[in-house]
Amino acid sequence: MGFNSGNYSPYNREALWTSNYDTDAPLYKLPKTLNTLRNHAIKVDSRYEEHSKQLYLDTATYATSKGPDGVRTVPVFSNQGEKGGKYTINLGGFTPNTEVMDILECERQTANNKGNITV
Repeated sequence: MGFNSGNYSPYNREALWTSNYDTDAPLYKLPKTLNTLRNHAIKVDSRYEEHSKQLYLDTATYATSKGPDGVRTVPVFSNQGEKGGKYTINLGGFTPNTEVMDILECERQTANNKGNITV
């Protein structure tokens, strides 16, 4: 269940406890997955807590990088919505030949010799 019954803020922020929310729904599980990743990265290397750096920005996509090699996370956000369709962007900033894991899709890829990956 998404929370969007109001037309604009703050009326589109229903109370969670009155919603009978489904704890098996993707919107419930996603924050848990992301928090687990963040907590693991901090435990492995305290430098993870440094500020994020912008990697990419266009009218539909925003990507950041946080943490040093070994625990770096690269969240990619889109305003396309679930019906927006697939598109490709190239992200740089990796050490060449670094293995990268998409934690939501469980897919691996390796940064090319220029340190770029495709998402």
